[in-house]
Formats: sequence, structure tokens, C-alpha cells
Amino acid sequence: MIQEIKDLLADESDKWRLDADDWIVYVEELVAEVEKWKKLCELLCLDNREIADLAEENLRLKTKILELQDFVKWMTGCGYDFAELPYFRAKRDKLLKT
Repeated sequence: MIQEIKDLLADESDKWRLDADDWIVYVEELVAEVEKWKKLCELLCLDNREIADLAEENLRLKTKILELQDFVKWMTGCGYDFAELPYFRAKRDKLLKT
């Protein structure tokens, strides 16, 4: 009778050990999956920084476009053709280069 109890306890002990081993494997797989997601998040953060840089450049270019539009409105609103004068050519070229 005592031997049967010992055998039952040994069987249960083996079963619990196997369950624990399964849990260890599961946790290791879960940690590996979490690491993949962390790397993805880091990449997305890098992309967000690049997007912020692009947005800043876009704003700078929009400002230049508005300057050019104002210059063109001013040039055409004068009623005279100043396009051949060196000052206006230099201004136009400067705005177009930046």
C-alpha cells in the first residue's frame, strides 16, 4: 500500500515535471516572440523619426513655393516686364535654387 502511494506520487511528480518543462519551452517561445515585436516597434520609431524629418523638409519646400508664388504675383502685378533686369533674374534664380 505504501509502495503504491509512492508510485502514484512519483508518477504525479513526473507529470508535473513534464508540465513545467512544457511551460519553460512555452515561455521561451513567448519571450522570443516579444523580442520580435520589440524590434518591429524600434523600426517603426525609426520610421516615425524619418517621417518627421520629411515633414520638416516638406514644410520648408512649401515655404519656398509660397515665396515663389508671391514673387511671381508681384512680378506680374507690376504691369511691367522686369524679367530681364539682373536683380529680378538673380532673385528668381536664388528662389529656384533653394
